[in-house]
Amino acid sequence: IPFRAPDVLKGGSHGRGKARSKDDQKPGGTWQQFVAWVPNGAGLRSAEPWKPLPAQQLATAAAPPPLPRLMSTANGTSNGNGNGHMLRRGDTKSDLLGVVPPGCVAENTGPNDADSKSSASSQEQEESFEVLDCWRASKDRLDKMRKNQAGDGESRYTKDQSLQSDEGGVFEEDPPRGCFIHPHSRRRICWDLASLAMVVFDMIMIPMNAFDMQSSTFLVFMEWTTRLFWTIDMGWSVVTGVVLPNGKVMVSMRFIIKRYLRTWFALDIFIVGLDWGMVLMEASSSMGIGRLARTLRVVRVVRLLRVVRMKDVLASITERIQSDFLGFVLSVFKLLVFVVSVSHVLGCLWWAVGSRPTDEMTWVQHGKYGTVDLDMQYLVSLHWAVSQFTGGMDEVYPTNSLERLFAVFVWVFTFMAASITVSVLTSNLTQLHIIGGSQSRQMATLRKYLKQNQVSSNIALRVQRCAQHAVSGDLTQDTVDLLHVVSEPLKVEMHFNMFGSVLRNHPFFCDYINECPQVMRRICHYAMSTLWLASGDTVFSRGEVPPDPKMYIIWKGALEYVSAYGDTVSLGEKQWIAEPNLWTRWRHRGTLSAHADVKIAMLDAKTFQDIVRKYKETSEFDPKLYAADFIEHLNKEDDLDDMVSLCSR
Repeated sequence: IPFRAPDVLKGGSHGRGKARSKDDQKPGGTWQQFVAWVPNGAGLRSAEPWKPLPAQQLATAAAPPPLPRLMSTANGTSNGNGNGHMLRRGDTKSDLLGVVPPGCVAENTGPNDADSKSSASSQEQEESFEVLDCWRASKDRLDKMRKNQAGDGESRYTKDQSLQSDEGGVFEEDPPRGCFIHPHSRRRICWDLASLAMVVFDMIMIPMNAFDMQSSTFLVFMEWTTRLFWTIDMGWSVVTGVVLPNGKVMVSMRFIIKRYLRTWFALDIFIVGLDWGMVLMEASSSMGIGRLARTLRVVRVVRLLRVVRMKDVLASITERIQSDFLGFVLSVFKLLVFVVSVSHVLGCLWWAVGSRPTDEMTWVQHGKYGTVDLDMQYLVSLHWAVSQFTGGMDEVYPTNSLERLFAVFVWVFTFMAASITVSVLTSNLTQLHIIGGSQSRQMATLRKYLKQNQVSSNIALRVQRCAQHAVSGDLTQDTVDLLHVVSEPLKVEMHFNMFGSVLRNHPFFCDYINECPQVMRRICHYAMSTLWLASGDTVFSRGEVPPDPKMYIIWKGALEYVSAYGDTVSLGEKQWIAEPNLWTRWRHRGTLSAHADVKIAMLDAKTFQDIVRKYKETSEFDPKLYAADFIEHLNKEDDLDDMVSLCSR
C-alpha cells in the first residue's frame, strides 16, 4: 500500500527503521512501501504506486506528527492503542489505509481512486444546506405560519386523499354541487347502461307481439320495470349536468331545464304519457278486449323511438375507449348488433304478413308452420330474414302478391345494408392496418440507419427495443398533432387532470392542490413532463450537479437507486426521489437507473419556483414554510441520499 512516511520513520519496504536524531530530521518526508492487511471485499481495485512530491513542496511541507497505527486484524477492526481510524457508515475499508499525514498533499490518481471517494463522501456529510433565495422568509413570518399550522391540529406533511374524485383522480372542474349529477360520473354511466338495456329489451319484445305470446309473470314485471324506469329517467335528466362544446360541465338548473325542454322532453312525455294512459285504459276496461289488445300493440311500438336517444349513450361509451384495437372490436360488434336487430325486426314482420287473416294462400299455411311451437315459428322467420342479406332462401318463399312485394322491399333494403356493413368493416380494417403499417415503416427505417452506421448488434437491439416501446407505449404531447388546435385553457385542465393525480401521492402537493388549485393548474401545465425509460437507462449519477434540477415521481414501472454506501433500494409506483432539487442547491448522492421499462413524471424545479413566485401566498398555506422545515430536516440528517423527504411515503 503506498503511504507517506513521516521523517520519524526510516527504512525498508516493511516500514521498520530506526529513529533519526533531531539534527538529521528535515521537513517533509519520503514515500515508502508498507504492508497492511486488506480484508476481502475492500474494493481497493488496482491502485498505482504514489510518486514522490516535487522538491519545492517537500521543502515547504511542515513536519507531520507521528502516524496512528493502522494495521488491521483479519476481521477488519483496527489493531492499536485506541488511535486506529474507526470504520463509519459511508467509509470504505480502504479509507482506513488512505490517511494522508498533515502537511502532505495527496495526489488524485483518477475518478476510481478510493481516497478521493472517501474525501467526497466526507464532504457530502459535512455540507450545510440553505434554502434558495425564492424560498427565504423572515423568522417572524415563519413563526407565525408555524403557530397557525399548530392551531389547525393537523400535520400538513401526511397523506390526505379525501378530496379526490370518485374517478380516482382530480375533477376537470369543480364537482357538481347539491343534487346535481356529473354526466361522466359512475352513477350516470350505470344509469345510461341500464337505459340501454331497457331499450334492447323493448327492441326484442315489442316486435315479438306479431306472435301469439302468452302473458307471463316475467313479462308483466318487465313491463312495469320499463314504465317506472323511463318515468324516473325524466327526473334524472333534469338534475344531470350538461357537457358544453368546450368540455366544461354546466350545472345550472335553469340552463338544464331549458335545454331538456328543447330536446328530449316532448318525446319522453309522449311515450311515458301513453304508457300510463294505457294503464288507466286497462283499469277502466272502457273498450273491447280485441280492440284494446290492438291498441296496446300500436302504443308499444312507439317505445322504439327511444332508440334515437341511445345515440348519445353509445357516443359517450365510445369516447371512453382509448385503444385502437378495442375501438375496432367495438365497431365490429355494433355492426353485428345492427345485422341481428334488423333481422329480428324483419323476421317478426315477415311472420305478421304470413299469419294475417286472409283468403289467399300464405307462406305460413303453405309450410304448415301455424301449428308448430313458438320457438320454431320465430327461428324460421329469423332464418328467412338473415338469408336476405345474402340473396334469400328456397325453403321459405312468398306465395301471394303482398308477400312478394314485402320480399322485394326487404331484399333491396338488406342489399344496401349489407353493402354498407362490408364497406364500414373494410374501412375499419384499413385504418387499423395503416396505424400498424406506419409503425412498421418507422422501425424498418431505424434498422436501416443502424445497419448503415455499423452499430453493434447489442446496442442496435437495445435501440430497437427502446424505440418499439416508445412507439407502442404512451404518446408524448409533441407526437399528437391535434393537440395543437386545442385551446390553451382546455390543455391546462387536461394537464391538471393528468398530473394532479400523480402529484397527490406527495402530501405537500396534495395540500397545495386543495389550498391553491389555480397555482397547481399552472404547475401541471408548464412545469410537469413525462419521461419513458427502458431497462438499464440511467436517470442521474452520484456526484452529478443537475443543470436542470428536477423531482421525479414514478408513474409506472420501477427504478433502482444505489446510494453512496452501496445500498440498493427499489422504488415503485407513486414514490418520489430527488425532492431536494426543489428547495436547495443539490448534488446527487447516488445513482438512479431504470430497473424495468418505466414511465416517470418530472417536475422542473426552476419552472416550479418561477410559477410559485408569481402568486401571493395565503396565510393558511405557504411553500416557504415547508422549504424552511425541509432544509432544517436536511441539515439534521446524518446519512443523506436523494430519497430524503420531510413527508411520509
